[in-house]
Amino acid sequence: MASILLAGLPYELEGAVNRALAAQGHAVNTAREADQALRVITRSPPALAIVGTGLTGSKGLHFCSHVRNIPEGQDLPIIFLTDRDSLADKLDGFAAGVDDVLPVLCFGLGDVPVSLGGDFVDDLHELVAELGLKTIQPFGRGDQ
Repeated sequence: MASILLAGLPYELEGAVNRALAAQGHAVNTAREADQALRVITRSPPALAIVGTGLTGSKGLHFCSHVRNIPEGQDLPIIFLTDRDSLADKLDGFAAGVDDVLPVLCFGLGDVPVSLGGDFVDDLHELVAELGLKTIQPFGRGDQ
């Protein structure tokens, strides 16, 4: 199975995605800080990085741009999760070198920031499959 890095995701989302991927047999590394995420990438490059806006020490897109400038990150598939969904935001992501930008609806404190169902999961699954990690099934759908 694949090694996947989750970096800078909201805690609730990180936990849910981590559990779903681990249940499918994937090795999941998590990072809250940009330096920690870079160490994971340089020491043992993952097959996929899912990066959010919550990295300590670096803005998410700045981090993605930096990763593209190191040898271990040049071919690393990166999916960027953000609470913004305008065309300009997606273009900023592509300019930073991410493979795709997925909007994730976030609510206020105390609310669960995202439900692992619906369009978000379908979009994430399709992107991961396109990147060649076909072993990842849609989260929460054991029948597929």
